[in-house]
Amino acid sequence: MSSLSPTRSGRLPTRSLIAYSLMTLPLASAGLPIALYLAPIYTDRVGLDLAGVGLALMAARVVNIGVDMLVGWLSDRDGVAGLRRKPWIALGTPVMMLASWRLFMPPDDASLAYLFGWALTFYVGWSLITVPYGAWGAELSDDYHERSRIVGYREGMTVVGLLMAVTAPVLVSSGLRGDRIAAMTADVQAFTWLTFLLLPITAAILLLAVKERATTSAPLIRRRGAGLLANGPFLVLLAAGVVSALGTGINQTTTLAFYTYRARLAETADVMIFVFFIAALVGAPFWVWLGARLGKHRALAAAAGWNALFLGIMPFIPAGNVAAYTGLQLATGLAYAGPLILGASMAADVIDLDWLKGGVQRGALFIAVWGVGQKLSEAVGVGIALPALKALGFSPEHALTAEAQNALLLISVGAPMVLALCSVPLIWLYPIDARAQRRISAVIARRSGRHPAAVETSPSKQPIQETVG
Repeated sequence: MSSLSPTRSGRLPTRSLIAYSLMTLPLASAGLPIALYLAPIYTDRVGLDLAGVGLALMAARVVNIGVDMLVGWLSDRDGVAGLRRKPWIALGTPVMMLASWRLFMPPDDASLAYLFGWALTFYVGWSLITVPYGAWGAELSDDYHERSRIVGYREGMTVVGLLMAVTAPVLVSSGLRGDRIAAMTADVQAFTWLTFLLLPITAAILLLAVKERATTSAPLIRRRGAGLLANGPFLVLLAAGVVSALGTGINQTTTLAFYTYRARLAETADVMIFVFFIAALVGAPFWVWLGARLGKHRALAAAAGWNALFLGIMPFIPAGNVAAYTGLQLATGLAYAGPLILGASMAADVIDLDWLKGGVQRGALFIAVWGVGQKLSEAVGVGIALPALKALGFSPEHALTAEAQNALLLISVGAPMVLALCSVPLIWLYPIDARAQRRISAVIARRSGRHPAAVETSPSKQPIQETVG
């Protein structure tokens, strides 16, 4: 069993980080068709109404909010045989395998009720895995910068999974590019097989090779009234994440439509997505480095501004210009890894603040609330994007009219750009930097009897709760 104890340098062993991070491979291969292909499969192949599909997917995400919260609360309890995270991941694995199969390969007569039911089941399985998995990652280290390294490995592996997911369709559907719907169906089947095969293997590696960190749900101190709403930095981070995720949901839902009907690059859409994720993989170490140099919140604001800048360039690129769109994918792909790594790393810091102020370690509940914000925003993005496209005059049958082209630009590019810019001032208000986090960790260590290798223990003139809360 792999050890998760820090080395003398305070860094976790690379082999442990890899064993922990492998779980994101099947999660990525399942997440990509949800974001990019699910709506077109049910509208273009099955023939369901565009607005109805958007509302069904939004409803499934909204209903699943209660599941997220319940899993978070249960995972923070004492658990089974002292294990708080592993049992839920073991339970979620078969649920997600079955739901992936049914959701991504629907029968020709699938209804909106079928879509809603299996999408909800998929999200339940996703919650059972990702909520305790995210909390587990937040518990692997107390160090401000090491947390970025942990999330960097995890999200880097996520991008590897996305690259695998993008590559698989190229191999299985290369002879079908003349038939867009047949090629898209083959692509999604490839994603499904990847998920179905990788999920049990990586779950077994995680559950057998990585130990949960010893922690306690017993209170350090008892305080009344300490809750999520008392954690100011978490509310700031959540607000910024909600705004950013709303833009991401809108953009991802309309990406295929944009590259098919606006950029006129339907034949190279898979290649464009591949380039995007290659850039994200290359960019991951950069954002870890920049977070260490500037502070995670400033680096995250820079990533949002970078993304908005290049989205603003997109309307001026002529249709069919492969070189220009490839360059744009490289630029936006580099920015993509920033929020994934830095946002999750910052979430671990606010969990520590809650532990300090409330006296109870509630990592999974915070991850659940964070996930609810992300899912709800992305769901609203789907629910807004598709009906808005239809209301503004876009349809696959009349996609080349001026009205439809303007609708694609406004929804796929304009809305995400504005939302990315709106997230910047919110991120800038986030108050926990490396110094504040080390002080929080030092107080927790003293109260719980733990002795982290290197924490800053210099006293502050103000109580730490007032300084950052």
